Amino acid sequence: KQTNYYKNQFIDVLKFSDDNFPDNLEIVNLGSNQPKYAFDYSETGVQGMNWAIGPQSFEYDLRVLMKYHWHLRDQAIVVIPVCPFNFFLLRYFNDSANYKYYKLLQPEQINNYSSLTKLLHIDYPVLTAKCNILRIIRDVPADKRMEIKTNSMSENELIKDAEKWITGWLKQFQLDGLSDILLSEENRNNIEKNVEILREMIDFCLKNNYRPVITMLPVTKTLSDLFPESFIEKYILGNIQKANIKKIPIFNYLKDERFFSTDLYINSFFFNENGRKYFTNTFLGEISVY
Repeated sequence: KQTNYYKNQFIDVLKFSDDNFPDNLEIVNLGSNQPKYAFDYSETGVQGMNWAIGPQSFEYDLRVLMKYHWHLRDQAIVVIPVCPFNFFLLRYFNDSANYKYYKLLQPEQINNYSSLTKLLHIDYPVLTAKCNILRIIRDVPADKRMEIKTNSMSENELIKDAEKWITGWLKQFQLDGLSDILLSEENRNNIEKNVEILREMIDFCLKNNYRPVITMLPVTKTLSDLFPESFIEKYILGNIQKANIKKIPIFNYLKDERFFSTDLYINSFFFNENGRKYFTNTFLGEISVY
């Protein structure tokens, strides 16, 4: 448990177990890996906290919110990020994606919860380490990606990286492309259920006197150019509108030229430290009237 190999697997949930977990929070954001790299409230003068955990679905966004919302002050802002394929992802098939929540949520909030899984993978991971037991002697580096302040990729590498993201998503959700999409029954069901979950998140916030906002986060121009407007309108904004019957504010930065510069990212998709601070300050300024 003291190895970087083990700690890296749970790096996003460690902030929730801190004895100094802040109360009276003015703003928090939910989300997966993209918002994990997009928000940094440390130098804003605002009492905020990044609750993103990667990778994560809307389903777990809601559960994290329900578990920890009592740390928020009255009228706190809850940022609900919508990543490009959020509506297509309901759950991960690999049960290991649930392991991190054993340190975070109640058993009834964890998909496929098992006391045996907790024993073997959380309490005594040495029992299932197999060849990774060698990490006790020869460890892997600590995950320091959140500390990166530059983008070391060349223009050609960025193009390949952006294409790799798109190819991965198409394969994951069994799509032939992003234009004239033919949805599978699974895709349709997942989208419908995620619309309901997003609506439930909004309702939960309003019921508890919080101020929810939805945001679509920026990416490099290299990656942005690969998303057709038709895909954005139908499968991102269209689904947001279906869920957003309460008409909460929506902030769309997906094709925002202010954040196109590759210098703000570690690759074609995730902000680096400088980009994260720039975006957070810009975003806070634009929601200040809300």
